[in-house]
Amino acid sequence: MADQKITELTAIGANVDPVDLVAIVDDPSGSPATKKATKSELLGGGFGCVFRALGTTVTTLVKDVWTTVIFNSETFDIGSNYSTATGLFTAPANGYYQFNAGVMVDSIVAGKRFVIALVIGSTNTTQAGIQTVAGKEGASVSDVFYLTAAQTVSVKAYHNDTANRDTDTGNEYTWFSGIRLA
Repeated sequence: MADQKITELTAIGANVDPVDLVAIVDDPSGSPATKKATKSELLGGGFGCVFRALGTTVTTLVKDVWTTVIFNSETFDIGSNYSTATGLFTAPANGYYQFNAGVMVDSIVAGKRFVIALVIGSTNTTQAGIQTVAGKEGASVSDVFYLTAAQTVSVKAYHNDTANRDTDTGNEYTWFSGIRLA
């Protein structure tokens, strides 16, 4: 292949594969050497780690029990790190991640609590909840965490109403998303 200016090269577009190579000039102001790296090596193995999942079937929330909410349908999952079967996101690499979630339920009795939490492994972290008035009740939560590779994040919900409650379904009611920031 003949030498080309960078501006003359073909753009890769959206078809980037984790094993594609990137040329890097190491130590450009000293003893420059051209080296190679894969996209995954260059960006810590988590490049393209973003997902959005929806609860299109109900999760039954048992009274007085923290219950994992299953978001069973993905809008997208670049990196395939979210499981629609278990409700768990698994970090592909060490780094900072942002997560957002919302859960809505019907008919919580006035004066009762409804809470959701982002859970790392088995530890509840950020929680958001409401003291209910009556009717549809929902809560949303968002936070940034440093995760190590293979740590999991899920969403759990809790209520102390008089009986079990089901989550509402649909894009605007029950959702979970995450993205690797750095």
